[in-house]
Amino acid sequence: MVNIFDKIIELIFSLALFMNAMLFIPQALRILRKKAAEEISLITFAGFLLMQLAAVFYGVIKHDLILIIGYALSMLTCGIVVVLAMVYNHRNKTNHQNKISLEEIIEQLPGHVYWKDRDGVMLGCNTNNWKDFGLNSLDEFRGKTDHDIFSQEEADKVRQVDVSVMQERKLRIAEELLTAGDGQQILYLSHKMPLLNKQREIVGILGTSVDITHARQTEIDRLETLENILAIMPGHVYWKDKDGVIAGCNDNQAKSAGFTLRKDIIGKTDYDLPWREQADQLRKVDLQVMSTGIPYVIEEASTLADGTEATFLSTKAPLCNHYGEITGIVGISLDITHRKQIATLTQEKAAAEQNAVAMSMLAGSIVHELRTPIMSVDMCVKFLRKQQAQLQTYVPKLPEVLDNASDSLKDMSYVVDMLLVKLKNLAEGKLDAAAFRPCSMVTTINEALHEYPLRAKQRALIHWNPNECDFTYAGELALTKHIFFNLIKNALRFIKEADKGEIFIRLESDAKENRVVFRDTAKGIEPNEMVGLFAAFATTDTSHHGAGLGLAFCKLVMHSYGGSVSCSSESGQWAEFVLHFPSGK
Repeated sequence: MVNIFDKIIELIFSLALFMNAMLFIPQALRILRKKAAEEISLITFAGFLLMQLAAVFYGVIKHDLILIIGYALSMLTCGIVVVLAMVYNHRNKTNHQNKISLEEIIEQLPGHVYWKDRDGVMLGCNTNNWKDFGLNSLDEFRGKTDHDIFSQEEADKVRQVDVSVMQERKLRIAEELLTAGDGQQILYLSHKMPLLNKQREIVGILGTSVDITHARQTEIDRLETLENILAIMPGHVYWKDKDGVIAGCNDNQAKSAGFTLRKDIIGKTDYDLPWREQADQLRKVDLQVMSTGIPYVIEEASTLADGTEATFLSTKAPLCNHYGEITGIVGISLDITHRKQIATLTQEKAAAEQNAVAMSMLAGSIVHELRTPIMSVDMCVKFLRKQQAQLQTYVPKLPEVLDNASDSLKDMSYVVDMLLVKLKNLAEGKLDAAAFRPCSMVTTINEALHEYPLRAKQRALIHWNPNECDFTYAGELALTKHIFFNLIKNALRFIKEADKGEIFIRLESDAKENRVVFRDTAKGIEPNEMVGLFAAFATTDTSHHGAGLGLAFCKLVMHSYGGSVSCSSESGQWAEFVLHFPSGK
């Protein structure tokens, strides 16, 4: 009877040991399924292993096979749990170290990123947003509205855009002029879209904004520069679309068609103009240029607005867009009516053919110069979008890149404007005094300072009081402004090289003459450089291969006005240019 009871107890004990070993298997399966073991205590399971090992040793000592097998099996299943826990804990710890939160990504995004509720209350943003608008922390930003940060007018316009985004339930792109924390007005290109919750209900707006102030100013300056260049270009310059509709021209072309303003000819075709009888032939040539893509030189007869019959030597080239697609033609026509009396048609064509390549370059240049600032803005926006789409990428130098690009475009615009005006007038060796008119010197200087692409720090270096006095001179406003452009450009270069200096402008008048005194306190001009300073192709710029046309151009213009220009300097201290205008003009 005792043996049967012992056998039963031994069987129950064996089953208990087996069940004890099996209890660890669900834990192992759970770890494999979740691929994580955060809830497993390795200390506890290590304790189990030690106890099981002790039980195995005890079974060996007592020669108890049931204890040895049962606890060895438990050690196996418990050990599996411990090994899996160690593997997945190590793997998850490594993955956790490589993770970056959404908040950290948003914090590092360039430009401004922000989100608001339906009432316009700020919910969050990146550091750039609250910092640029004069706030001290994100906590100070939260809870405010645009009316707490901006002026009433600015905030109303921003709120109007936000409301329209929520009402229309779609992305909206808008330009917003806002006042930053330092008082400067900044133009932002903003992308705003509805902010949705999990139920797809609109709970506010999400926005990104990038500073395009410099890019937009560059665009405006470039367009104005091109307008000025076109207005004074010699000959007849014009461009048309693929249908023969005139898209623009210079002053000479507009006048020949009987229009005072260039804009009045835009939208018309050759069939609407005084030379309508020759329109078929003109159109034939235009189509040939567009179909072949090759510049074409031809002699064309035209009837002008005053009834005059004129003969033009025309160079026409294909006008292409940014993708190289032909969108029309651009042409330059030179009046050779009188020239034909002293030169043969063969000579005229030879001269024109030599300019054909330059004409083709002009066609591409027009499109390029017009599109470059726009493409710059577009690239900035695309770059921002790329960073937003690929949140893992961070480009810390984006603001510096945009500033450098904007500065380069301004400099390029200025160089193109200056170079074309200088070369045209210097090549002719004279200026048309019949076109001069009375001009205010104060107005001239004010416009020159306004139009020259001065940065804020550069503008602060110029000291000029327009209320001291004024005088009138007979001349051409654009040419006189270019004199000041030259003087400002040279002075700023010397100030940058010397890392010191300011610019002082003042007017003086007496019975003999009127004077403009332009002084910079940078580094002056060395005595050996003063010799031939106003000669063509003389330059003091040893760091660049400049043509030295600036001061020669100033001298030419001043002589055409019946005046002169002089210079005095103290080496290392200052340089002073004086523009002498005849008194009473």
